[in-house]
Amino acid sequence: TFTVTDNAPYVSLAELDPDPAAETAKLTLSFAVAPDISEEFEPDESDTSKTTYLISAKEDMEALAEYVNSRNTGEGLTFKMTNDIDLEGSEQNQWTPIGNNRGITGGPQFHGTFDGGGYEISGLYINSPDSSFRGLFGCVGEGGEVRGLGVSGSVMCRGDAGGVVAWNRVGAAVIDCYNTGLVTGAGSYVGGVVGAN
Repeated sequence: TFTVTDNAPYVSLAELDPDPAAETAKLTLSFAVAPDISEEFEPDESDTSKTTYLISAKEDMEALAEYVNSRNTGEGLTFKMTNDIDLEGSEQNQWTPIGNNRGITGGPQFHGTFDGGGYEISGLYINSPDSSFRGLFGCVGEGGEVRGLGVSGSVMCRGDAGGVVAWNRVGAAVIDCYNTGLVTGAGSYVGGVVGAN
C-alpha cells in the first residue's frame, strides 16, 4: 500500500512482471521527487496561500521554461510578472518555449496560471524552420491560463506557432494578451497571439 500526498515522492512508472508458475508478481516502481519551487522562484509574500511566485527577470522566464519542460506542470500555481522583461533574443540566443507540444505524445504542458499584469515580454526570438509548437509558450494544457500579457519579437517555424501560445488545448485560456511581433510558419495553425486553439 502506498500513500501519496502533495509534495511527496510520487510514482512515475510502475511495471508489473507476473510469474504464473509461482503465482507471484514482481512489481518495479520508479520514484521522482518534485523540486522545491521556492528555491527557483521568489514567493509573493502577499499571497497567504503560498502558491504565487514572482517573475521579474529574463532568468526567471528561463527558469520557468526549464521547470515546465522538466515535466512540472505548474498546476495550482500562479506566476506573476512584476515588470517588463527583455528576453534579449538573437540567432545565438533563441527562446525555448514553455512546454513543447500538445501532449498527444506525452510532452510537457503548462497547467498553471501566468499573470502578465499588463506588462510586456520583448526580445522573443525563435528561428526553427524544421520545428513546430513554437511561441513564448509551446503548449498550455487543460486548466492552464495566460492572461494580461504583451509579447514582441519574432517566431519562425514549420507550424503550430503563436506569439504568446503555440497550442492552447481544450480547457485552457488565453485572456487579454497581444503580440506586436512577427509570426511566420510554412504549415498550419499559425497565429499572431495563438497558433492552434
